[in-house]
Amino acid sequence: PWCGHCKSLAPTWNSLATELKGKANIAKVDCTTQRAACTANGVKGFPTLILFKDGVEVEKYNGPRGSGDLVKFMKKNGMLAQDVEVNSVPAKKEQPAQAPPAQEEGPSNVVNLGGDNFDQSIQQGAWFVKFYAPWCGHCKKLAPTWNDLATKINLSNKAVKIAKVDCTQHGGVCSGQGVRGYPTIKLFVDGKSEDYRGSRELNGLTSYLEQRNLLVEAAAAAPAGEVPAAAAGEAGEAVKHAQHAEL
Repeated sequence: PWCGHCKSLAPTWNSLATELKGKANIAKVDCTTQRAACTANGVKGFPTLILFKDGVEVEKYNGPRGSGDLVKFMKKNGMLAQDVEVNSVPAKKEQPAQAPPAQEEGPSNVVNLGGDNFDQSIQQGAWFVKFYAPWCGHCKKLAPTWNDLATKINLSNKAVKIAKVDCTQHGGVCSGQGVRGYPTIKLFVDGKSEDYRGSRELNGLTSYLEQRNLLVEAAAAAPAGEVPAAAAGEAGEAVKHAQHAEL
């Protein structure tokens, strides 16, 4: 929904769907809420137009986005009869849009997690993870605080690591964790997760970790052969943590 090119295409796409009702199936998928579907179909930029037939991808469309051009493409692929016509709406001339940055700007001590290291990392020790999208306004607002939290904790060998996952780059990870909005913050302790719904201020985040006994030194967090119980969580269940294994 935030994509400028998508907004430019929307009137043409809606008009096409109306005029071709009963003749062709014109559909759309919101990749901010249906990330798994977009990832599975190789969507890497917006908008992406794909022609499917009987559940199989026929071709990705890379041409002009005027209604006449789109109809011509559908006819070429046998999706429309040759005598079908629509009111021609030319493609809008669009200024090249700058793609959102893959990661937040500025130096950071936050650990980057993704498809290649997420599952393995969260199985050992405690991880406080932010799931975000670079274009998200609330994520941008949280970024400096999250970086400060990481500087305070990751550089002082605490029993918890501060991390983040870019959901525009690792949609599969975010879908697997049930992320439905940005930012989403979760605490993982030896693979078990707990949603964080508290304050996004530094004091609130720090207090949450202190309550779970995760701001002690990593070496003291779990004496050999022991796994101490942390403070009870919001749901009343005790969270256990083991000594964190360094990456």
